[in-house]
Amino acid sequence: MNITPDCVVALTWVLKDAQGQILDELDDPVEFYLGGHDLLEKIQMALQDHQVGDQLDLHLEPEEAFGDFKEELIFLEPRHAFPAVLEEGMTIGLAFRARGSLWRLQRRTYFFRAASCISGCA
Repeated sequence: MNITPDCVVALTWVLKDAQGQILDELDDPVEFYLGGHDLLEKIQMALQDHQVGDQLDLHLEPEEAFGDFKEELIFLEPRHAFPAVLEEGMTIGLAFRARGSLWRLQRRTYFFRAASCISGCA
């Protein structure tokens, strides 16, 4: 069966940056609606006419994905600015700052990204 618009696809992936460093890896399939707004356009186009079990290697430029990296959206914040319970990847909001993802936990300082963690990666 070929993949066509208006169908549901189950995907796994390995996401790497331009240097080949793994940024994200998903072994358990996640379902997406092809033809909706669940997937980036370049990924939707690449999936069409492929079959179940096919493997694709795609390269996305920042403008095809989450946009250019914006250093001004990286904040170093003290521990007391965050909720009591924290895990990497949590989506949180900081008063008077921005909404984004907790990127890296360190002993006393946390790196908070207001932009997507893969913005600017090619």
